[in-house]
Amino acid sequence: TGESDDEDDDIDDEDLQLIAENTNKPRRPVRVQIEGEDSDEE
Repeated sequence: TGESDDEDDDIDDEDLQLIAENTNKPRRPVRVQIEGEDSDEE
């Protein structure tokens, strides 16, 4: 899949790092600042 750079053009090293960080973080909504809005935690 390394030859398909056209499709993976959006994914860079920085994106991979962000994905890794997000994967390490618990499954929580992005707007954690709003307490009580835990609709994503079903």
